[in-house]
Amino acid sequence: MHTDRPSVYVAAAPRTGARPDRQPQDDEQEALRTLARMAMGGGISGLRDMESALISYGSDPAPDQNSTPYQDAARTIRALEGRGYVRDDKKWLTRRGFEAVGRVLLRDIMRDLGMGSPGGHHTTLPGTGETVTDATRPHEPGDDMSGVSVPDTLLNSLRHTRDAAFPLDIRPGDIEQYVTEADSRVAVAYCLDLSSTMRTKLSDGMSRIEAAKRALWILYMLNTRHYPGDSIHVIGFASMACRIRPHDIPYLGTFTANDDFLHYTNYQAALRLARRILRGEAAENRRIVMITDGQPSACFVESERQRRDILSEKPYSHFYAPDPALVSRVEGERGMRLDADPRMQVYLCYRYRGVDGRVGSLTSSEARRCRRDGINLDYVVISDEEELAGYVEGLASETGGRSYWARDGGMTGMLVSDYVRGAKAAKLR
Repeated sequence: MHTDRPSVYVAAAPRTGARPDRQPQDDEQEALRTLARMAMGGGISGLRDMESALISYGSDPAPDQNSTPYQDAARTIRALEGRGYVRDDKKWLTRRGFEAVGRVLLRDIMRDLGMGSPGGHHTTLPGTGETVTDATRPHEPGDDMSGVSVPDTLLNSLRHTRDAAFPLDIRPGDIEQYVTEADSRVAVAYCLDLSSTMRTKLSDGMSRIEAAKRALWILYMLNTRHYPGDSIHVIGFASMACRIRPHDIPYLGTFTANDDFLHYTNYQAALRLARRILRGEAAENRRIVMITDGQPSACFVESERQRRDILSEKPYSHFYAPDPALVSRVEGERGMRLDADPRMQVYLCYRYRGVDGRVGSLTSSEARRCRRDGINLDYVVISDEEELAGYVEGLASETGGRSYWARDGGMTGMLVSDYVRGAKAAKLR
């Protein structure tokens, strides 16, 4: 596995005190960063919870500071509510608040990465495209005349004209055309592992699910603000996969044992749903990015014969078909729609430090289907487990994909850099 890691991005914690030279907009940005922390951590279901959280964030001032920006949490909340950022609801961030917080997070990560305003995803081949460069080339029949460089064309004409008099003698060979570069449009499906172990803490204090949510929030803002021609899709997966509305990213949580058997890890379900979504995209660059902290422990049983084959090898195998009432409850509570076919059963087989042969085989088959459809595959591992890293690297190698190891919290910077560079960032070596 690649052991060199990208630069670690650790989100700045909200300042716990206010200095006299602070401007109102500074305090608002700090408040928005605090909203981001609360959204990442979950557990907020309305303004009353938010007030308690704000008080706890401001209860421990730094030694050199006399007051805290959240001494009057109720007033802060009223101000945020007045700006249209929050509301007293289970999904407490308004669309405006979601975007305001996202802009702050995006600005922070771009500053941390030393990036200015992003540009396009460029190819390296000059030709007909959308991005105009300063370079020119001779005009060729069929070129769009709107791309003619008038100054260079006039200079070429003057070179063979003894007396600069109008009308100029412009010959076909004088015409210069601006070189353009084709912008590569991107369609990405980010598949986020929602299995129970994603609650594990990283070295920077955030949990795996919190770090992943932050990264997806920033990527969505980057996409909508700077690359509106691109498409970003978010898929959550555990035993089954579901499509996530971008504005629901702050409220994502992991499945647990209380959700019946939905808390297993089914790569196949995520890849299948992502493939179905991306097949409808016309982008030149279609990618699936799987963010996970565990090896696959589930797969679909696609036929009765397949089920019998598994039972013949392992008579005590466990097959799971979610109860419709449970599916309805989960969808209502989490605001998601599971990609659940009542005719499809899930084979559950967790193996400590290993992958069941049947699960591994069907996972690999689904990944190969994605590649046959022209979809590239990236795998981001958020874990310290060498076995998981080895498995993912093998899967990536088998299916022509790339694998990354973000075990110390550097995932956000890595994914943003990769997206900005048009999915051409080098593998970590």
